[in-house]
Amino acid sequence: MFDLFVRDTQSNRRARRPLEIGQTFLIGRKTEPFAAPWDGKISGQHAEATWDGKSLKIHRLAAAANPIFFQGRATDSLTVAPRQYFVIGRTEFHVVPHEIDVTIDSPSPQAEVTLAPARLAAAPFRVAAERIEAISKLASEVAGAVSDDQLAARTLEIVVKGIPHATGAAIFEKRGDPIVTSAMHLRDDSAPMTPSAKLICQTLKSRECTIHVWEKEDAISAHGVTVDPHAEWALGAPIGTLPAVLYVSGVSPRLIGQATEVETLQDDLKFTLLAAATYGNLLGARELQKRQASFAQFFSPSLQELIQQDDWENLLKPRIADVTVLFCDLRGFSRRAELQRDRLLQLLEEVSDAIGVMTAAILGHGGVIGDFHGDAVMGFWGWPVAKEDDAAAACRAAMQILEAADRDGRYRVGVGIASGSAVAGKIGSQDQVKVTTLGPPVNLAARLESLSKQFAAPALIDEATAQAAGCDDLRFERLLKVQPAGMEEATSVYALSSADTPARFLELQPALEAFDRGDWNASLTALRQTGAAHPLGQLIEAYIAEAGPAPDEGWNGALPIRRK
Repeated sequence: MFDLFVRDTQSNRRARRPLEIGQTFLIGRKTEPFAAPWDGKISGQHAEATWDGKSLKIHRLAAAANPIFFQGRATDSLTVAPRQYFVIGRTEFHVVPHEIDVTIDSPSPQAEVTLAPARLAAAPFRVAAERIEAISKLASEVAGAVSDDQLAARTLEIVVKGIPHATGAAIFEKRGDPIVTSAMHLRDDSAPMTPSAKLICQTLKSRECTIHVWEKEDAISAHGVTVDPHAEWALGAPIGTLPAVLYVSGVSPRLIGQATEVETLQDDLKFTLLAAATYGNLLGARELQKRQASFAQFFSPSLQELIQQDDWENLLKPRIADVTVLFCDLRGFSRRAELQRDRLLQLLEEVSDAIGVMTAAILGHGGVIGDFHGDAVMGFWGWPVAKEDDAAAACRAAMQILEAADRDGRYRVGVGIASGSAVAGKIGSQDQVKVTTLGPPVNLAARLESLSKQFAAPALIDEATAQAAGCDDLRFERLLKVQPAGMEEATSVYALSSADTPARFLELQPALEAFDRGDWNASLTALRQTGAAHPLGQLIEAYIAEAGPAPDEGWNGALPIRRK
């Protein structure tokens, strides 16, 4: 068996995919699984390739902008034998042997540990600080994978980076009798991996997490069979309910404090289990999405039904629309990850639950899921079909999210909502589709969400939304005009709350009104009389202290916000 190894010569970005006999595929910047998205010299679809088991035949496509170089010469057609390579832009494409060879006759390990996944998940990390960055990447980089192959590749890359003494990682699947390598990532591509079938089969059968440790001098058995000349230990973690194992191997770890090698590897196994669970969950979610209607992830059921009845291709084309945008972000997750290092698995579950609440509220009120930004969600109304109550629906979705967070108690959220003209529509290729909106209201909603923390208000909205949404079940408390960082226009900001709850900013109103009309002395006097060091009041006091006792003639009536 052979692989196509794709390598960026200017960074450590790389990919490795198996070649199947008779397989014809495209090579380009956007041609998963044989893609090089990092290289701007490579066209989206650059070349067609066919593997016949002995050589890789390449034909440059007519639309490709740049040449293919083979053995130092530009060419449009070439035949690449094993251990040869060709170059496009700054990227090398190597035909290399499939280096993973599972050995069955591996010697017995010097030490062996098996742990039930539930027990391992409940145990705290012994050294959690080293895991936080890698776990954060699991929640962002891995979730952003656009294909199953990229999901596997990113998972393995993060596992190898997260375990400094790992030399490689791979995902093995049982398909009938054979064990198949579905993906791998090696720290050093010149050091092949020879995994132990004994460990893999044991993990598949028991569904327990497994550690094997071999003595270096005993790495070669009496029969001369090498377990792995580049590994002194190996880990296996089951991937959810799938007949698959996440396998990691490496050299002896650096020991910290009184920890033994096996204890240190248990930390590595716990991290591997977290990666396996994340990969399995995301893979399951991807499969579920594939089985559902293509619009289900973006639109509420009522919008899906309406779209299916209409000329949906034209309906979803990008166009200018008046939209109301909601931006919702989790508060304090990074800080909690640092403080609660023994609950990282639970924290990841909380993020998933919170995002589920946000998306359900947006869809439940007729909105569209526009994008995910780490632990934040963006939804919008007004496209593909506009309704009179779009602004009110966005505000009610925000209240539902805030009330759910209050009931849950495990997380807090901040919300920003803004309305205005923007571009909205379906973007992407045939295989990778998303809907989104771009424009001033998107930027303003994000700024208001950030500003809600500085104002100590769970939800802030702009004046356009407050005017359009006016309804009896919601309260809109006008605060003051602000000039958000990086934005040209100032806007009046309103605190959003339920009409049946007390007003949050009632005691600050005299100070806010005085600031609005430019009577800053009266504003400062009113702030002192409230006796409450409210964050919004502190912002006003700090600005007046910097700008002077009275506004300049050119003052636009807004409080400048310099931090995004």
